[in-house]
Amino acid sequence: MSKARQRLFSGILLIGSVAVSLLIAELVLQRFSVARYYVLPPGLKQEFHPVPETMPGVSGPSVYSVNAVGTRGSDWSDGRQFRILAVGGSTTECLYLDDSEAWPWLLEKRINESLGAEKVWVGNVGRSGHNTRNHILQVEKMLEQYSEIDLLILMVGINDLALRLLQDSDYVPLSEETNKYRQKLFYRSFALVPPMESALPFFQRLALWQQIRRIKKVIIKPGIEDSLQDETGEIYTQWRSFRQSATVLRAELPDLSSSLLEYAQNINTIIETARGHGVEVMLLTQPALYKENLGAELANLLWFGGVGNFQFTAGSEYYSIGAMARAMQAYNQVLLDACEQSGVSCVDLASRLPKDTTVFYDDVHLNESGAEKVAEIVAASILQSDMVVVTGSDRGNELNLLEFAPNTAD
Repeated sequence: MSKARQRLFSGILLIGSVAVSLLIAELVLQRFSVARYYVLPPGLKQEFHPVPETMPGVSGPSVYSVNAVGTRGSDWSDGRQFRILAVGGSTTECLYLDDSEAWPWLLEKRINESLGAEKVWVGNVGRSGHNTRNHILQVEKMLEQYSEIDLLILMVGINDLALRLLQDSDYVPLSEETNKYRQKLFYRSFALVPPMESALPFFQRLALWQQIRRIKKVIIKPGIEDSLQDETGEIYTQWRSFRQSATVLRAELPDLSSSLLEYAQNINTIIETARGHGVEVMLLTQPALYKENLGAELANLLWFGGVGNFQFTAGSEYYSIGAMARAMQAYNQVLLDACEQSGVSCVDLASRLPKDTTVFYDDVHLNESGAEKVAEIVAASILQSDMVVVTGSDRGNELNLLEFAPNTAD
């Protein structure tokens, strides 16, 4: 046999051996893989060191960790009698706040203190950048996966609005999107999915592919997927400078009718999905710093409201503070209307929280005291509604509730 043929034979043998090894590895991984969906990768842990000058009301270090069931919060315990799942974007995730400072964690703490026993569990699957398009998919899979969930809480609105504004004239309602877009949407909605998930392209369904993603997220690249946010939050300085140097400030909003209709449809789909699983729903309006005549000091904290690729390059057009206030109010009104029409519980945080740095460190993100206020208001609403039904608890230990006056844009 010639040397050329020997090399060819060796190459074929090597390729065949690798292919057989990969096939065996795939079969083994599929055999032992857990068929679960994770919005956040289990086991992820990261420490942040936010700069108070950049994020008023936030101090570090802050530990962000995800437990074994893929939620931020207490470990899953069979001893808890009432389980709440908090779904949303970054305003639910509370990325730069310590685990113990995020409002879903504080919500669990406050309710259990009121009950006088560790009876309630709250899991947080908020994830930066996600909107109700993602939440439709997440709620469907999460409630199928965790049949013990009793209450679903959503704080939504800002990311749906941001998507509409940045896409500008290119905005397409979800109902008119392509199958290719829907596949990408599904992939972006979960950190990990079970092998052979039919909604994904073939190679992404493989257990090997999912294992590579897991290693990348937890070991090679610890952090939050698709997040531009850094350890100290210094990126906010850049984003704010982009807004402050905007080429144009648009005072007039685009036609929001189709995006508001989609928002209503998405919310109703989530409500119907939850009810189909026998799960109660509570919706929270999105509180925000926006109002007319905000003042220069607070205005300098803003960075949302850009058109196009505004987080990556300077020179984009932005919507004025007044326009953002009107737009956020429109989205919140759609949510309030959905609550009224469907009969689900609603907490109008937007009208109850002050528009200042006792709550926010930027447009919509909560600082430490803001998260405390949200947890207190939501806990009071849950307890007053008698949603939580547990046995062997002492209801005599009531929360020390604070009242927050409505604060509307003027």
